[in-house]
Amino acid sequence: MLTFVGIALSKLLAGVMAFVTAVINPFSGYKPLPETPSNFTPVLRFAVASDVHISEKTDEVERTRLAQFINKAYDLAENSSTGYKKLDAIAFAGDVSNSGLDTEAQAFIKICKDNLRPGTQLLNVLGNHDLHHDGDTALTRFEKTFDAPLNYHVVINGFHLIGVSYSTNTDYSSEGVNTWLEKQLKQAVADDETKPVFVFQHPHPFGTVYGSVHWGDLTTAAIYNRYSQVVVFSGHSHYPINDPRSLWQGSYTSVGTGTLSYFEMEKDLFAGQFPAGYREAAQFRVIEVDKDGNTRVLSYDLLTDAYFGMDYYLTDFNKKSNFAYTFHNMKHIDTAPAFALDAAVQARTDGNDRVSLSFPSAQDEFIVHDYKVDITDSHGKSVWSDSIMSHYYLNRYGDTENLCIESLPLENGTYRITVRAQNAYGRVSEPITGRLTVTDTVSPL
Repeated sequence: MLTFVGIALSKLLAGVMAFVTAVINPFSGYKPLPETPSNFTPVLRFAVASDVHISEKTDEVERTRLAQFINKAYDLAENSSTGYKKLDAIAFAGDVSNSGLDTEAQAFIKICKDNLRPGTQLLNVLGNHDLHHDGDTALTRFEKTFDAPLNYHVVINGFHLIGVSYSTNTDYSSEGVNTWLEKQLKQAVADDETKPVFVFQHPHPFGTVYGSVHWGDLTTAAIYNRYSQVVVFSGHSHYPINDPRSLWQGSYTSVGTGTLSYFEMEKDLFAGQFPAGYREAAQFRVIEVDKDGNTRVLSYDLLTDAYFGMDYYLTDFNKKSNFAYTFHNMKHIDTAPAFALDAAVQARTDGNDRVSLSFPSAQDEFIVHDYKVDITDSHGKSVWSDSIMSHYYLNRYGDTENLCIESLPLENGTYRITVRAQNAYGRVSEPITGRLTVTDTVSPL
């Protein structure tokens, strides 16, 4: 009898766990990532950028990057091997200005008009920086300067593109904006429920792409959850788009758009919110769509003048159970990073409380996001520990990682340095190690 009860209870618990798993992650089956077919032929192409941050400084690099972005988008279209050479639209996901001043808006629109060609639509929405100067009245003022609506719904080559601007300088709290957005989505999906609906807003929908936890918006996320056809483009975080988490699928699809101005990162890493080279930022997306709605998402880095990151191929927009770019599926595909078998840490101190570390870079399926470094004394007690951002965001991959730790006084003795590489999905490598001997004389490298 006890055995029977035990078996029954075991089955009951197994059933409960299966139910919980299904509720938390209803699309738990692993899927291979789709590849863009060799005969993929677009009928629509647009480029998306965000967070340009044009200021009143006429010599700022952002003005140059804005013009370069538009011209590069044309260059990529004209040199495409797909047979489709048009650039149908240029879209911006907010924060085109730095302080919301009219002089900044005028400078932005002039650069756009000087570089846009006939046949390309310019699509804009406002972000928080665009409303810094005069808040709720900025929308009307920017629409007058841009001579275009900043909450829009256009159809290009049979596909719906919808833009929604901040209703205040922090969010989409206006009931009118939310009602308008849902009405547009219903209309677009009713037109053809099998095709994607492209949406542009400034902040990431909360809990979707990389950066959306710290820089996300809950209001629109709740609306998009009802429409699997939505592909929403957003910025605000300034997080790099060659991180594979910059495209997310769940109830819908969310795509980060990077920045043409400066990077920001997680504040809890060693380098902080603004790591080395954070001003070297000029990334954007190129979107291509075929007649059936199959969508290719490419990423481009202006500073290295090259495509980079992943080549995403999105299909089956009315069947979210087929979505391949879920966090769960991507984490399954992205195995832990690995160092070379002979990799080791080299360490030295200069006698002035400064410790220098050097070690070979690890390799990963997508990116090595950061390195976890721990220094312990001869008793195994940690004397220093932190996570060091890799330089993947700069799209420059070297063979060696170097770290200088300032103000780290160490007593004479032998210390063990342990380094583990971590990828975007939290998988951690096997450790590599090294030793540092501190004496009254400076230790050699």
